[in-house]
Amino acid sequence: MNPSLPRQTPELTVPQHTPDACPVKSPSGAAATDTEHPQPTSRKNSAPHLSGFLNTHHRGTDLHVWCTWCCHWHTHGGKDIQAGHLEHRLAHCYAKDSPYRSGGYWIKISATPWRAVRGTLRSATAAQQRALWRGRMSPAVKALRGQPAP
Repeated sequence: MNPSLPRQTPELTVPQHTPDACPVKSPSGAAATDTEHPQPTSRKNSAPHLSGFLNTHHRGTDLHVWCTWCCHWHTHGGKDIQAGHLEHRLAHCYAKDSPYRSGGYWIKISATPWRAVRGTLRSATAAQQRALWRGRMSPAVKALRGQPAP
């Protein structure tokens, strides 16, 4: 490529979602939004449902989910979602025995903000996280996994 020439970038065309083009219909027969009825796949159909909590800050919004297997809060992007939405996300699990690693999980967005629940659970220490990543289990991690989900 010649550095003296301006860089050419191809035009990208992004198809617009229109309600009439939506193949999924809500119970009333109207076209459903992606957050009401996301397109399922076989892995998504069997994925577990977890509670998610929004955290709004100066850079935007994050979505936090407590992972029972990693004993840690996983963070996902939270753009354009609201309380009551159902979202599918791939897991950020480092625990080798986490069933979420293969198909992710569904997240039901709670109206409770993350700041109200984040201190209610004890997270794994960095050393415990490394042990989980290596597939090792300790009595302390078993106790952390026994915490009730938020």
